[in-house]
Amino acid sequence: MDAAIGLAAIPDLATYAMGSGSCEMSAAELMGGQKAGQEERYSQGSPAEMTRKTPALLIHGEADPIVPLSQSTAFAARHNSTVSVLEGAGHFELINPEDEAAMTLFVDALHELLGDQAGE
Repeated sequence: MDAAIGLAAIPDLATYAMGSGSCEMSAAELMGGQKAGQEERYSQGSPAEMTRKTPALLIHGEADPIVPLSQSTAFAARHNSTVSVLEGAGHFELINPEDEAAMTLFVDALHELLGDQAGE
């Protein structure tokens, strides 16, 4: 089974890159500019633009100041995906191996996706 797990992911780079914050401007720089004029890059690099629709679990911090939760919920609504919100978490807790709640959620998601393979 193909599937993806996103930790504080930015599934819609085109929308995100239109912002004026430093991370948002970095997304535009990564993609070579805004979507207009870089359609092919966005179609290949932004999950929201990709034609192959792999099911995803997006794990998002409720208090993420960098990537709005609406990025994950809007993506999940249009794709075969779900969102798991970690109460009180910001952006970086989700990638901190010492954050027990985030790592438990991530490991549980891996076990669910891998099924019997997880114990091997």
